[in-house]
Amino acid sequence: MIQDNPELPETALIIFDEFHERSIHADLGLATCHRCAATSAAMTCEFCSCLQTMDGAEVASLLHSAPVLKSEGRIFPVDTRYLRFSVQGQIEQRIADVIQESLRQDEGDILLFLPGRREIRRLEDILFERLKTK
Repeated sequence: MIQDNPELPETALIIFDEFHERSIHADLGLATCHRCAATSAAMTCEFCSCLQTMDGAEVASLLHSAPVLKSEGRIFPVDTRYLRFSVQGQIEQRIADVIQESLRQDEGDILLFLPGRREIRRLEDILFERLKTK
């Protein structure tokens, strides 16, 4: 969108989510917004600094002193559990077993970190397949 029309006439807000994690996509997005803001008198930018994970004021200054919005968020109790299991075979199958066991034994939600999109999709497919057979 920004390449087609750098002034973004229909856009009121650009949010850089998880910007503190740094990626080529976020850096390119910031550079493009910076360039567009410099050439457009109508474009205004706001930068959201969530949970104060980085210096939002410094980044906002790149966007012509854009306002910084802060979201403190909420904290929820978390139990961290480490389980040992064999790494033989597909890791997603083993993780699906652990998830199903945890859901049978405990109440609440599960937060799981996987290394990438492929692993997430594989695990999702496995869990959906298992749910269909029940």
